[in-house]
Amino acid sequence: MFAELFAKINSFGAHHQAIIAIIIAVCLISISWAIERIFDEFIFPHKPWYGYMLTIIIAVLLLWITKHFILHVI
Repeated sequence: MFAELFAKINSFGAHHQAIIAIIIAVCLISISWAIERIFDEFIFPHKPWYGYMLTIIIAVLLLWITKHFILHVI
């Protein structure tokens, strides 16, 4: 089941690389924005810089994981 899905994504990604890059960028920005809001609201309410820096670190890690997944798994 997942093999067929990955094959379809791989064939789609081979032909439409710009669309895949835009989808990944929007997803990463949305996730990092949501994480930043959670940090601002609940974890670091009076120290927003800690939340910003931690969000940047998490976003970079997510971007690296996405790159690794695309290059080595798919």
